[in-house]
Amino acid sequence: MRSAFFLLPGILPALSACGRGGATLETDNVQAEWFPNGSRTAIVLEGESEPVSEREIRHPHSGMALFYHSLGDGRGTLEIAGGVPETATVTYSQGAASTELHFKTASREILLNDVRRPDANEKTAFLNGWSSQERGTALLRSGTAGAMTTEKNVP
Repeated sequence: MRSAFFLLPGILPALSACGRGGATLETDNVQAEWFPNGSRTAIVLEGESEPVSEREIRHPHSGMALFYHSLGDGRGTLEIAGGVPETATVTYSQGAASTELHFKTASREILLNDVRRPDANEKTAFLNGWSSQERGTALLRSGTAGAMTTEKNVP
């Protein structure tokens, strides 16, 4: 006799995400918690840790400016410093005291570490670390500070 193995929807992702100090939550929770449908978020990443001489050659300004427009369900568009907006997905991991946000586009992945809001009702959040990896290159940028400001329900 064969045994049958059935999974209820959502069980496998929840089980596979545990074990790194927090579980990766479903994208609709990302929307509700951080990026409501239709909202726009300005993200300023600072404190780039690249050596000054190399940074000045490649990037005259330390850090990056991002703009994320939520389309719901953990999807949206991400624009990097006036570039062309790209389709993006975002997920997050919730730890005991902070959150980690992970953006993915066709050209890069951006990870925001230790993201915290001073107050649950605040529009602004602060982060204590970030990294950006361009796909297909060895260029990894990282930094130590940043802020996110969300305007909810922008038409």
